[in-house]
Amino acid sequence: MAITPLKIPTELRYIKAFAHEAEKIDEYQYSSQSRIVAYHCRMYAAQEGIKCTTSSEGEQYLGELIDLMSSEEENISAKRSQDLHVLCRDFANNVFDRADTEDKAGASGRSTADQFASAAVYYEMIQQFYGSSMDEGQKKEEMNWAYCLRRAAEILMAVEENPQSKSIFTRKKGSCGEKEELKCPPELKSISLFVHHAEKLDRDDRAEAPVLAYYCRVYAVQQGMLCAASEERDSFLYRLFDQIELKKEVMSNITPKESHILCKGFADQMFENAIMKDEAGNVSKETAEGFLTASIFYEILQQFHENDKEENKKSTEQKEEERKKVHSLHRAVEVLKEIEEKRESDGSSASKDDMDKQTGKVGGKDIKNVTVIPKVVLIESPPSANMISKQKGVSSD
Repeated sequence: MAITPLKIPTELRYIKAFAHEAEKIDEYQYSSQSRIVAYHCRMYAAQEGIKCTTSSEGEQYLGELIDLMSSEEENISAKRSQDLHVLCRDFANNVFDRADTEDKAGASGRSTADQFASAAVYYEMIQQFYGSSMDEGQKKEEMNWAYCLRRAAEILMAVEENPQSKSIFTRKKGSCGEKEELKCPPELKSISLFVHHAEKLDRDDRAEAPVLAYYCRVYAVQQGMLCAASEERDSFLYRLFDQIELKKEVMSNITPKESHILCKGFADQMFENAIMKDEAGNVSKETAEGFLTASIFYEILQQFHENDKEENKKSTEQKEEERKKVHSLHRAVEVLKEIEEKRESDGSSASKDDMDKQTGKVGGKDIKNVTVIPKVVLIESPPSANMISKQKGVSSD
């Protein structure tokens, strides 16, 4: 039975993506397993919504959301928490793998960006299964989440600039003798935005630009070394190493602490400018680009916190940087989607073919076996809809 989509209040805009993914699954009605994923998307939306709603409209929406979850309670309660987690993680991994395969084959387009954005929603949603400690599986999911949002924004930006373009990172030599930018090999797409911003800064005449470019490249190399080894990877990273070495003399005049302050100041400036435009209702490519740039520079600040990887050891400053990075990534993708929704009179989202790509089904039938995921640390069981109702004082009857 189809479920009528709920209207989300403005104050709950952050949870819109999770509710939207659940509604997409409802619309295409693939299987009871897919409905479990939809249930947990709504569960996460409710958990996050409770933290930020302040109006009666928001409370009413959360109550309606909880009512929708209650219809699946019996199906959920019959399964073990670990089984639910593995099912949701398989779903996220399948969506990510399809988007990544398409992307690395050079066939990226709007549907690829949509798949990356959906995968990011699923990776964030499954964080509700974890306790306070973070294991290796969760760390990888967090990295995949950030990568999915960056690639979604990257591809959507390319589509916005030129519908025929496959990448926004190849530039022709200009009449002024500009150098052609380095093009990351497929296995290093995760660092392409950092390299791209470093090369943009090379053409920037501001005094702080060389320092910002240097730390973009340093972070790109650090992350690139974590990618699968190959001749193309090593060749590309050696070229980045050479560029870093050329700037060592310039960097000798500034301390790491001063560099941190400078990079953080730039990130904050980009973030505040994007926030001002966003709050003024300026839904534009420039606003999305501002958020995306802010997220990149909040990300590279991690290299200044080398001894603060554990959550309970992170400083207040580091947690605030991460909060702004998360918000920036979400809004970059959301703004780009809002631009396209305004341009398209029908306002439709994913097509049936897009959803088939995401779930690994054609005509509602499975075409890919589920991969078994290693055992991870779980909380004993996810909270029920009734538990959330009690937290907020909303009845689910």
